Amino acid sequence: TVSLLNFWRYNVAGGGESALYGVEPWHYYLRNGLTTLQGVLPLALTLPLLALLRRGAALKTLETSAPAYVWLLAVSLLPHKEERFLYVVYPLLCLAAAGAAEVVLRGIHRALSRRVGSAWALRATSLATLVLLAASAVLGASRAAALRRNYGAPMRLYEALPELAPAGKREEVSVCVGAEWHRF
Repeated sequence: TVSLLNFWRYNVAGGGESALYGVEPWHYYLRNGLTTLQGVLPLALTLPLLALLRRGAALKTLETSAPAYVWLLAVSLLPHKEERFLYVVYPLLCLAAAGAAEVVLRGIHRALSRRVGSAWALRATSLATLVLLAASAVLGASRAAALRRNYGAPMRLYEALPELAPAGKREEVSVCVGAEWHRF
């Protein structure tokens, strides 16, 4: 099967059947993207403006990441929304965010070079880059830890199964699993 074709058939041409699973406002992906992608989404969304102002490498990055903006707009217009619909463009959004960060950091470097000299400007922008990367890593790790902690009940349940058998006996424990993860 062709997954994009299946997506189109069900969510766009399906006559509204996907709405059975809930509908969300157009800004759903923007709101959820702040949680899912933290600082990446706001940076990625600034790239088109920065590319118009700065051209050069930012414009090339925008050309490469343009499908992410088209996809984001297209799925935002659909009534039924799921976070997984954006998975296909996460790499492009990360590329766009990196392009935007580069434009901003180069601008800071240029401005600082005029005031404090290029050596100090290089140190300052290198530090800013490290802070940006560290903040992104900490936010990503905290999200992963929160997901594991807050949605890990099924795995904790499976880990406890061996303790249900009476002491000294090795009985088989049957588990009935019949629905989605959120029904546990």
